[in-house]
Amino acid sequence: MRDADYRSPSDTVLGTRFRSARFTTLGKTNMPELGAQCTTQPLAFGPTRNPGDLERSTSGSSGGSCAAVAAGLVPIAHANDQGGGSIRLPAGWCGLVGLKPSRGRIFRHSTSRSIVESVVSRTLRDVAAVPDAVQGSAPGDLYLIPPPVRRYTEELSEVPGKLRIGMLVRAPWEVHPKMC
Repeated sequence: MRDADYRSPSDTVLGTRFRSARFTTLGKTNMPELGAQCTTQPLAFGPTRNPGDLERSTSGSSGGSCAAVAAGLVPIAHANDQGGGSIRLPAGWCGLVGLKPSRGRIFRHSTSRSIVESVVSRTLRDVAAVPDAVQGSAPGDLYLIPPPVRRYTEELSEVPGKLRIGMLVRAPWEVHPKMC
């Protein structure tokens, strides 16, 4: 694809929604071949370095987007996740906020029903503003959920109440001795 200098002739539904929300597209970031690696080190463009420590990886597959945000090139960048942590891991490795929204919250790309589209940023406020701007289904979506009661950015000022964290101290099943 690099040698062919391919450019899509049209925007995706999400790309159109980004433009409607007045996002500016600056370019394409690095990603592993087919987005199928846990590090962003494609042969075509070379490895993406973590701006916090150039000896470290940005993880994958949204590693290029996270590197661009962490380096201060852009305040927010597109990211997606098929289920292996492609939003959450690069965001965590680069010290960013990544959101993997529920299926149906943001339209999924028509070529893969399992990819969840979202963004990464340095602030929770910026990440929360994106679903407010681009949420909703489109023709062909398999997952339909009702819109939220109020904007996500409004939720940021709310006190969450009492939070509980559960911890499993003993497995409810027998564990083989070699696994301990």
